[in-house]
Amino acid sequence: MSTKLLLKPLLAVLLLALLPQAAAAYDFMVDGLCYNRNNGGTSVTVTYENSSWPHYSNLSGDLVIPSTVTYSGTTYSVTSIGSSVFCGCSGLTSVTIPNSVTSIGGSAFSGCSGLESMVVEAGNTKYDSRDNCNAIIETTTNALIAGCKNTTIPNSVTSIGGGAFQGCSGLTSVTIPNSVTSIGNSAFNGCSGLELIHSEISNPANVQLGSTVFDNVPKSTCVLVVPAASLESYQSTSQWNEFTNIFAEMTSLDISEQSFELMRGKKQAIDVMTQPDNAWNQFVWTSSDNSVATVDEIGTVTAVSPGTATITAKYIFDSNLSDSCLVKVIPSCDVNDDDKVDIADVSLLINKMLEKNGALSIEYTDINGDNIVDIFDINEVISAMLGNGNLPEPPTAVKRK
Repeated sequence: MSTKLLLKPLLAVLLLALLPQAAAAYDFMVDGLCYNRNNGGTSVTVTYENSSWPHYSNLSGDLVIPSTVTYSGTTYSVTSIGSSVFCGCSGLTSVTIPNSVTSIGGSAFSGCSGLESMVVEAGNTKYDSRDNCNAIIETTTNALIAGCKNTTIPNSVTSIGGGAFQGCSGLTSVTIPNSVTSIGNSAFNGCSGLELIHSEISNPANVQLGSTVFDNVPKSTCVLVVPAASLESYQSTSQWNEFTNIFAEMTSLDISEQSFELMRGKKQAIDVMTQPDNAWNQFVWTSSDNSVATVDEIGTVTAVSPGTATITAKYIFDSNLSDSCLVKVIPSCDVNDDDKVDIADVSLLINKMLEKNGALSIEYTDINGDNIVDIFDINEVISAMLGNGNLPEPPTAVKRK
């Protein structure tokens, strides 16, 4: 028998012997999570199910990593989460880290684009999620090592770890506090949904940036807002200067018209003066009484019903930077709200004056604002309808102030 014939079955046996080892990426699985035993045999590390992306096939919803796990009659303490373990698990919406975990590998949650909440249980000696920040922070170093689309980076954080937000396509805006002195490799790589980055860092040239920090971020559309005094520095500092739209923070705002009247049903845009000239202007608009007047996200007021309301604009990054104006809504000659002034409006006023046929309330039909519905209100409507009045002016005592 030839040597070649003897080698073929031997190679087949060797390959079969190796197959179980190649498939065994973990020691055991419990409740959908995979684990490897650590040296000593009393603790385990959470590891991945698949070597290819995503590293788990069916993980979704809320993930609560246990502090202990029991397999074949032995109970183990869960002390570690391996590197890139949950990569690509886009169906996850929340993750809770137990107080037993003292080691989390890099990019553990990379590509978890659906994550909305990240919580570290109280009592963990290595990590925390301070100030309800929806992130995992290494306590002693103040390094944020993992974030999600609802993360608020605390002012105490000094570094953003490599891959901390990598592949988080659900992240639309983020504020980087001035306390940050370093940002690791690919920290925001793949954050394709980013629309706004607010950097409070006063000197970007002094921040240590890793490579590809903002790769695959839509830098042509994502707005970068920076301290006004640091604008030129951002425009000349590597990686930051790759953004097309870099704007200064606002330092002052002033509503140009402090009060105005608006007829019911009409709209008026509020003009806001801001400094500096190249500031990024975005406000939170509110009305003190939406039953009188509403205001939309761009500052357009709609008069709803007679009365007064205070309209306030607050800078989105600083609620202390604000200004207000007073709007007085007055009745409309279009009494029946059919977008025209005609004999039907006159008829409604006559009905109100005679108090019959279910006419509208006085606040809608007291056109001249003298607190009664009478012939002078009818005159106002006829004037609007014909373009000139044919009735005498009301006495001075009842003229609208």
